[in-house]
Amino acid sequence: MYIQIRDNTGTERFIEEEHLEAFIASGEVVAFRRSDGWISAPSEQLRGNGMVGTKTYCGQERRRSLLSKRRIPSDDTSS
Repeated sequence: MYIQIRDNTGTERFIEEEHLEAFIASGEVVAFRRSDGWISAPSEQLRGNGMVGTKTYCGQERRRSLLSKRRIPSDDTSS
């Protein structure tokens, strides 16, 4: 898939999606277009692939505790 980008010379062009991260890291891409509009790179938060920040969640783990509290109905037919 191709993504529309704006490079550091102000030219808009298309690049392959797989190269976007490398172009952002090198400073060649200053913005790219998503479905919701232009995104300044890397100053705005990017989604997916852990491109900005870390993948580590530091808050309380809520999913595991909810699953461990869920009761599974028994199939007790002996009563």
